[in-house]
Amino acid sequence: MKIFVSWSGKHSLAVATALKERLPLLFTDIDLFVSSEDVRKGKRWPSELSKELDASNCGIVCLTPDNLDAPWLMFEAGALSKGVAKASVFTLLTGGLISSDIAGPLSHFQHTVFEKKDFFKLIKSINNALDQGKRGEGQLKKIFEKFWDELNTDVSKAIKLVPTPDKQSSDETLREILGITSQIERNQRLSRQTLPQRKASLEQIRKCEHTIGEIGRGLVPVPGGTAEYFSYFLD
Repeated sequence: MKIFVSWSGKHSLAVATALKERLPLLFTDIDLFVSSEDVRKGKRWPSELSKELDASNCGIVCLTPDNLDAPWLMFEAGALSKGVAKASVFTLLTGGLISSDIAGPLSHFQHTVFEKKDFFKLIKSINNALDQGKRGEGQLKKIFEKFWDELNTDVSKAIKLVPTPDKQSSDETLREILGITSQIERNQRLSRQTLPQRKASLEQIRKCEHTIGEIGRGLVPVPGGTAEYFSYFLD
């Protein structure tokens, strides 16, 4: 099983990295994809994202108090909602977040609060979705008990003293993200296109690749709320 882990900001990245390191200790038949900042800033990121989404069976969106409106998180969560069944996309709420804190498009996903009982439910969902290497619940619970303390420590360190983000307004940046998202969706359809159509689509994707490198990691508040721009992902 391929799991796409979405993040935005250094605290969320630390959570995603902890999941990538710890979850394979529970399951032998899973592969977690966590993009690096270097990959995201590269010119081939739209194509790379499209490839990873095509291969993914599940998505986990790592939420922290400082990234709920982060455009990049919305961008990847929106792409996940198109590329992976919504029943297999989970938001992981850390840093004291609860379900009522989540608004807009992200509120449509399945929320998992990062506490032991709720996180085990997420683990069981992943286990139930496995084609191979599925564990009995008793065995899974026993391994989880050994695994939880270290993961909890890693995540607690990751989200400790999350600062208030320095925000900068940029509607244009969000519109660029939307344009790139459209290009990725078209890229995912390339295998069903004729050769001339495929060449045209690839040319459009190349034109937007420079833009992806300029988007960066900033948090961008939007008049009327970020959901106004991204709600179409969940149609």
